[in-house]
Amino acid sequence: MKKTILIIIAAMLLPSGAVFGDENTDQKQFEINPNSAKIEEISIPADELEALVAKDREAQEEAVSVSRGGGAGAVIDIASNIVNLVDKTFKIIAKGQPVVNISTNYANAVPSNIKHWTQLQNWAGPRIRRYSFSVSNLYGIDVVKVVYQVHYNYGGNFKGRGRFLTGVTIEPISVYTLWGFNLDMTAEVPDSTIANVGTTENPIASMQVQLKWRVHSIISDVQNKDIYYIRGDGYFKQIG
Repeated sequence: MKKTILIIIAAMLLPSGAVFGDENTDQKQFEINPNSAKIEEISIPADELEALVAKDREAQEEAVSVSRGGGAGAVIDIASNIVNLVDKTFKIIAKGQPVVNISTNYANAVPSNIKHWTQLQNWAGPRIRRYSFSVSNLYGIDVVKVVYQVHYNYGGNFKGRGRFLTGVTIEPISVYTLWGFNLDMTAEVPDSTIANVGTTENPIASMQVQLKWRVHSIISDVQNKDIYYIRGDGYFKQIG
């Protein structure tokens, strides 16, 4: 009698394909549909957006105390090349778990001779854009669902000249992965994408933030990237 009960329980714990002999069941369940990846912008309620902006400003104030390149007393050549002085690559999600910290993981586009972004003033923002990301298996079931936000502060200037970027980051809001699947997301700001789209006398910084993602299971692996174009005058566009 005890043996019979144990056999029944063991059968209940096995995947349905193993019980009924359908060899394709597990394969379809764990195989990612490479054409199913979907990224859509979603609106943020006004009251929530106001709270998020206040939270981001606090995070930026905290970041001020984290020196990335020395003191704030150096002389800036406003016509210098525009560079990213802080993070060029930072992990957002690793193995399905959020890892980014917006107070320490961010990119900027500022004059190359600056020692710290706080040498610039009159920042506007932050501006926040929210997106949903999903990937499904061959059954059409979502195996990954993520909501994330793109943040950036813009318009910072040096003695009224130039418009630059700081606090550029991507923050995960919610992360769901079906059992058997892993999700990794990384943001990259290649140096080659940072440019001056203004003039020498009045530069306007621009950059591309490349959101690279990878979804994988025991039998499937799909990866791609989305690209966000951001400028120091506040302009934003999803281009990839």
